[in-house]
Amino acid sequence: MKIPWILILLSLIFLSGCSVLAAPAQEISATIRVDGQEITVKVAPQTSIQTALKIANVTMNPLDRVEPPSFTTMIEDTVIKVIRVTEQFEVEENIIPFEIQTVRNESLPESIQLLIQPGTNGLEQITYRKVFEDGLEVSKTLYKSEVITKPVPEITMIGIQNPFTSTPIDGKIAYLTAGNAWIMETSTGNRKPVVMTGDLDGRVFELSFDGRFLLFSRKLDPAEGINSLYVVNVESDNPQPINLKVRNVIHHAAWIPGRSLRISFSTVEPRETAPGWQANNDLYILPLTDVGAPLDPKNIVETNSGGIYGWWGTEFSWSPDGQNLWFSRPDAVGIVDLETGELIPVINIIPYDTKAQWAWISPVSWGASSDFLLYVNHQSDPDSNQARFDLNTLLVQENISIKLAEQTGMFAYPSISAKNNQGKNTILYLQAAAPDQSDSSLYQVWIMDRDGSNRRRLFPNEGSGIEPQRVVWGPPASSNNNHWVALLHQGNLILVDTDTSKTIQVTADGSISRIDWK
Repeated sequence: MKIPWILILLSLIFLSGCSVLAAPAQEISATIRVDGQEITVKVAPQTSIQTALKIANVTMNPLDRVEPPSFTTMIEDTVIKVIRVTEQFEVEENIIPFEIQTVRNESLPESIQLLIQPGTNGLEQITYRKVFEDGLEVSKTLYKSEVITKPVPEITMIGIQNPFTSTPIDGKIAYLTAGNAWIMETSTGNRKPVVMTGDLDGRVFELSFDGRFLLFSRKLDPAEGINSLYVVNVESDNPQPINLKVRNVIHHAAWIPGRSLRISFSTVEPRETAPGWQANNDLYILPLTDVGAPLDPKNIVETNSGGIYGWWGTEFSWSPDGQNLWFSRPDAVGIVDLETGELIPVINIIPYDTKAQWAWISPVSWGASSDFLLYVNHQSDPDSNQARFDLNTLLVQENISIKLAEQTGMFAYPSISAKNNQGKNTILYLQAAAPDQSDSSLYQVWIMDRDGSNRRRLFPNEGSGIEPQRVVWGPPASSNNNHWVALLHQGNLILVDTDTSKTIQVTADGSISRIDWK
């Protein structure tokens, strides 16, 4: 039987196809140069560099690199270079030179110099990272920098002539100059340093009610925070600041009225963007021992949003009897429930848009008898559509608000005196010279009776002004019924008798930034 020729042809084609499929694929060479030697392996086309290294049993360390990259697939004979990468850390120590600070003191005779604090250099440890490829150094970069010992500034006090006569005073006046804290007692000429570190930032600066302790804040290295709270016994012959271990206080830290030593404080979280923090709007109470050492703090108000513009922060104010705590924030003034920590708005404030990286908070001040408080209210003038700020009083028990003075400006900073021999209080406040531009205006000090009557300018003369500030009432005089206040004008301490308007300039070096009087 003859086989048809077409079947023979199909069979030959089939056999030919099978022989093509069965033929082995052509291999390529991967030559690996590693550790001073060459290793060659045969691999199939499209094999990755990583696979070739595994076939050649080449172990890669974590820092090693390979050329071409390990994810590359090979389609022809390829030379692979394995580069051994190692690192070393080198530590250097550098000296941080100390700063030299000069403090002018009118209490010392002119031209006399006194070394208050010797300077010492600091020590900085710098770690560099060195990278080596096949034993050769290819880079050296800064890995970390750490201050082991902070430098201590050298502080020299230079006496300057005091053109003013020493004046007797009641109580103690604490003042902050050139980052240092000083005390005046019995007279304006009797002055002594209590903290000479040169780093007080002035955000907190307050004498305790008995005048024994000064609560203050010191700047921190930016890597550690914004500042830290301290107390110091100003009556000690060798005052030593005590670290309260409380950091990042911007808006509130104050003594709580009462017998025991207690403070309250609120914190923020540092930020690199303006204004430099994000407020926590919290509140803590911190009791201290009789020598000022901190005990365990108690949280009263949890961290919260703080209402409109809450990123700026909340301020707090204790009533003189220590029974009530009020809060003030950009959108409200109200009471703090000390049991639950709830913030209960009593007066709603129209938030003021500063169009800048800061927020306005109504300044609040209590009456001496704790039955009324003063606050500044913001509203929009319907005629001019401009912001206006009026000084109001709130009768706490009756919850009645009464306007006392119009267009005082946003920084009126009202305060109330103790009762005089007639049993009356005097209200002091700042009046903006340019109420329509009160955020940048200079201010004048005015006083009036509690009901807003008998209003008169106290300081300075017409046509002049002072920077916005909290004017401080002196303690009730033991020898007379005069009520004195202390304020700052061009960096100098000024005392003013609110009864007679008598003015006494105490300093002339223009370096004072904060004061308190107890």
